Amino acid sequence: MTTTEKKQRLDQLLKTFDWFYQRTEDSRVYNKWSRVKDEIGSLRRELGADGEYLFTKYHRRQFPDLY
Repeated sequence: MTTTEKKQRLDQLLKTFDWFYQRTEDSRVYNKWSRVKDEIGSLRRELGADGEYLFTKYHRRQFPDLY
């Protein structure tokens, strides 16, 4: 996967990510989003500063009080 493809994949995952998946009582939902969270973390590390930028962009939208 190229760097551009990784950025696109990370962007796609962050756009659809359920930031509150830990609150679900359905183990299937929890497991799905847990795997997505792991993929996001992996892509974030691989992309370095670009990954951090994308993550922060979406994280800030969900949790503006943290910034």
